[in-house]
Amino acid sequence: MSKRSQKSLALIAVILIIALFAVSPWQTKGSLEVQTELKDITIYQLPKDEFQFTIHNATEPQTIKNWSKQFGKGHIIINGFYFNADYSPPGMLTIDSEDLHTKIFDYDRSAVVDLTETLTIIDTSEPFTDNWTTAAQSYPILVKDGKAMVKEDSGLLAKRSFIGTDQENVYIGIADKNISLYQLSQELASIQIEWNLALNLDGGPSTGLTIQIAKDKNLNNSLMPVPSVIVGEEKDAN
Repeated sequence: MSKRSQKSLALIAVILIIALFAVSPWQTKGSLEVQTELKDITIYQLPKDEFQFTIHNATEPQTIKNWSKQFGKGHIIINGFYFNADYSPPGMLTIDSEDLHTKIFDYDRSAVVDLTETLTIIDTSEPFTDNWTTAAQSYPILVKDGKAMVKEDSGLLAKRSFIGTDQENVYIGIADKNISLYQLSQELASIQIEWNLALNLDGGPSTGLTIQIAKDKNLNNSLMPVPSVIVGEEKDAN
């Protein structure tokens, strides 16, 4: 074997060793996989076949901490959707076939979280049917088919919350630092998730997330009460 071939093989061996011992961007916490690749952005991976999802809305809003008291063990809760000063929804919101608001705004950049069967996120800029039984609208779309969708940076910084999907999982996450939607869109598109869609939720002081699953118990409480939340519960927890 020539020296050149030996050097090539040695290089390949080094690359394989580095790949083998590389630190995964995912860490196991309790029964959850947590994305740690992005600084100050935490993303939880929830397999669709292990979790069931619901949307809840209340006329009297509550902090994420108080929302959590209503559910049993094995749940994750994130703040939900935009709301008016009187806590009513400005966009479409339907829960258990009850239409709380039917208007859909900004079709070109919003999406609907549909829980009629399994959790899916529907891009309202494309043809869709509105025969859902539980669904809610939010905006903007952050990532679609792995590509960042927010094209301009407004420079408006705030804490953020978001929900996304790939073929097998739902992803729920928050940005603890103040970040623009453009920055968040770019960051999410850069990581090792094969996004179908990632959708922004109501952020700023509404941002909050709590986890009460196995050994992973964590609370990032909202600074203000919120009227709506998305809840993921382990199917075999209760």
